[in-house]
Amino acid sequence: MPPAVSLPIETRPHDPTVSRKVSPDADVAVKAVRAIWVVTALMMIATWASYRLASLACDVRSASHAMLVVAACLAIAYFYRRWRPDPIISFGAEACAQLCIILTLGMLLSYPLAVIAFPYRDA
Repeated sequence: MPPAVSLPIETRPHDPTVSRKVSPDADVAVKAVRAIWVVTALMMIATWASYRLASLACDVRSASHAMLVVAACLAIAYFYRRWRPDPIISFGAEACAQLCIILTLGMLLSYPLAVIAFPYRDA
């Protein structure tokens, strides 16, 4: 059984300005979150380039609901990182935003692949 993930421990719960002790696992989580943002940026570049090469256009109105969800999740993550420090909620909201972005970009990337008749195979 894998060891349990240790969470940050508050030094004084009644004083939100006091810094928290952070476990080594938090550093790994921060690095993973940054790596996911890099992958997301690369997917955005690939989506933009593939739409340009395939002469496609994306209607922004069709992605408005996804953009609202991402904006809400990022706002929650920012709030719980800066004003009311709670790393669990902050990381969870940021992960939700990343998941929404990656799923939306994956959906958008399927259209240029269909235009160039990229072979679809399950195996």
